[in-house]
Amino acid sequence: MKAFLSAAALVSLAIAVPAGADIVRALPGGTAVAMPVTQSFTADRTTFGPITYASTESNSVIGYDRGYGFDSNGSWSGGDAMAGLNINRGAMTFTFASAVSGVVADINWAGGYGETVTASIFDSSANLLETITFDGGKGNMLAPGFWGFSRTSNDISSLVLSNGYIGARSFSIETLAGGVPEPTTWALMILGMGAVGGAMRRRNATKARVAFA
Repeated sequence: MKAFLSAAALVSLAIAVPAGADIVRALPGGTAVAMPVTQSFTADRTTFGPITYASTESNSVIGYDRGYGFDSNGSWSGGDAMAGLNINRGAMTFTFASAVSGVVADINWAGGYGETVTASIFDSSANLLETITFDGGKGNMLAPGFWGFSRTSNDISSLVLSNGYIGARSFSIETLAGGVPEPTTWALMILGMGAVGGAMRRRNATKARVAFA
């Protein structure tokens, strides 16, 4: 029983305390993910390569390469197709077909609208892993450009960009070969090992009682 409780405690710790991520400006070993030009205004799920986009706002854009302004942060026109929230308040979610260890994109936003503008990553259980705050609600805290996250395990399941007319393009992702499992997988492994250990101890105790009978 003690061994089982110890394993359960480790499971709880693994699930409750996911490690943070490094905030990065590039992924040298990453793979570029092309977004096709579609000029679509939609909140619906849209898949490009291993990434699926969805938005809370119906006027958001995906596969857009025309002029898109970010007020004092300039504008994008031409170049790679982008996804844009197209409103001050809301969120776009980019979900990965398989969990990744890193993601970077060219990100811009319109600051100073009173909303916190962020990029956040989550694991498959919707646990927050890390957040970058671009604008605290009163103006830029960081400069627009390439921003993203890198972790030591393949456990980034989604990227969420929130508020401030935020836009993203030129995505790159990275997956570690033989990467460390995400915390929920570790939890199941630890629980399984604990259960096997407990069963073996009970079996040995039974043999000992039979020997002394």
